[in-house]
This record gives sequence, structure tokens and C-alpha cells, in this order.
Amino acid sequence: MSMIDPIEVEINEKEKKIVLTLPLIPPRESKSGKTMVIASTEGNIKTDAKFKGREVTVGVNVYYKPDPNAPVQVEGKKSGKKKAKAEDDDCGCGCDD
Repeated sequence: MSMIDPIEVEINEKEKKIVLTLPLIPPRESKSGKTMVIASTEGNIKTDAKFKGREVTVGVNVYYKPDPNAPVQVEGKKSGKKKAKAEDDDCGCGCDD
């Protein structure tokens, strides 16, 4: 997935702060499946920002860990969650026995 909007980088040496602005994207499952990504540079990217006269490169992933008990909806499909065990399923295999 490539970013539609460019990343904005503001470096304020006086205040000793760097402010990054990335577009918020619909949550999507990370490659590992453990987190949901909501912003990313999709790897390292060169920016127009300078620090001490040098070009600045940025790599950012913004993500959250979903509730492990809640089903996650990702681009029209449920992702990574097992069906809940039926209450009368004594053996735990999902059968009707």
C-alpha cells in the first residue's frame, strides 16, 4: 500500500521536537497479524526536512493491538479470530456431539 498524502516533517531544534504528520488510514492487519496499522510510511522515505543541513529519512508505523476477544473487521472480512465454542460443545471440536 502506498501513501496517498506525503508525510509532513517539522523539526524545531530550539524546542527539541520533531512533529510528523501522516494520513490516517482505515485499520488494516499488519503482516504478522498481531496488530492493526492505522498509519505507515511503508518503509523508510526521504523527506524535504533538514537537520543540521542534512536530508532526513523517516520510517514510521502507527498501530494498536486489538482486543484479543473481539472479532476484527478488515476490508470486508473478519480476520484472525476463531469461532466461539458452542455452549453445548462438550468435546471442544465444533461438532454436534
